[in-house]
Amino acid sequence: MDMWLVAGVVVGFYVLLLFMARKEMVHREETGVLKPFYGMALYLYKRICTKRLPLAGRGQVAKDLEGLHPGENREVLCTEYYVKKLAVSLVICLLGTVFGLLIHIKTEAEVQLNEDGGIERGSYLEGDRELEVTALLPSGEETFRLQIGARQLTEEEINSLYEEFIQSLPELVRGENESLQQVSETLVLEESYEAYPFCVEWKSERPDVVSALGAVHALAKGTTEVLLEAEISYGERVWREELPICVTAPPCTRQEQLRAELEGLLITEEEKSRAD
Repeated sequence: MDMWLVAGVVVGFYVLLLFMARKEMVHREETGVLKPFYGMALYLYKRICTKRLPLAGRGQVAKDLEGLHPGENREVLCTEYYVKKLAVSLVICLLGTVFGLLIHIKTEAEVQLNEDGGIERGSYLEGDRELEVTALLPSGEETFRLQIGARQLTEEEINSLYEEFIQSLPELVRGENESLQQVSETLVLEESYEAYPFCVEWKSERPDVVSALGAVHALAKGTTEVLLEAEISYGERVWREELPICVTAPPCTRQEQLRAELEGLLITEEEKSRAD
């Protein structure tokens, strides 16, 4: 049964009992936490314990009380004794419900449970997660740490996602470039991509032109073909894919073109002077 329902039933019972016992006159002077519960306990004692559910051993209890309080009314002594016992029981029951509800609330805040009370696994995109579960044991409050693995994909789901990922890969990595056949800006070579559960490790055939992190080194002119290799993994499964790209010299202003030409002339002259 849901803890909220249990708490609702218990609170409803106490409210009803408090209403029914509103006219009970408690002659005993009582202070502290038990005081509000004496009227309810007296009501239960009169309506149940003395009429419908006789108490076992009541005669012996009455005899013992007379021995401890000689000269006092036997019925009054028994009433006070059993009413106090009932009042303590009502307090314990209410406190137990409150503590149980608090633990339930705390656990709900830390752990997501399904309808059967089981722990919900995260989706395949969320990865593993660590949860804390706090429980009230006879020895006190105990906290447990649980490592909850993400939901594993089926073979069919893996293959379907992989095909979708491969088709989307050129668009995912091109960044601000028009296409992979005209690359002049940084590429988006990530270890993982949103919406896909795969890990990717990149390698570049020409790291001097395109690094494994996607940085594109400026070219003075022309086009350079570079082959990128992607090692894609999910769990124990590993795939390797090749992605050919063409790195082109970025568009430049007249001043930048003149600077490049001048730099080229200086390098040529420097090389010639080595032979002199």
